Amino acid sequence: PDRFYGGIVLAFFVAVIGSALFGLLVSGLSVPGRDDTHLAQALIAVPGAMIALAILYVVGSRADAAAGIDRSV
Repeated sequence: PDRFYGGIVLAFFVAVIGSALFGLLVSGLSVPGRDDTHLAQALIAVPGAMIALAILYVVGSRADAAAGIDRSV
């Protein structure tokens, strides 16, 4: 069930923002140049997206529990 706070659309935007922020943090708050970009640079963003989605899921689950909403199927 969809327990993301704000629904799946907000989850998409949070994943994009989380991956960009995590990528910037790992790169030392600088954008890598064209010659420094490779496959590993793209894979660095995956943990940031997963962390952001996990946080949003926990916030949504707690908001549902506080409101007394049961989304179990």
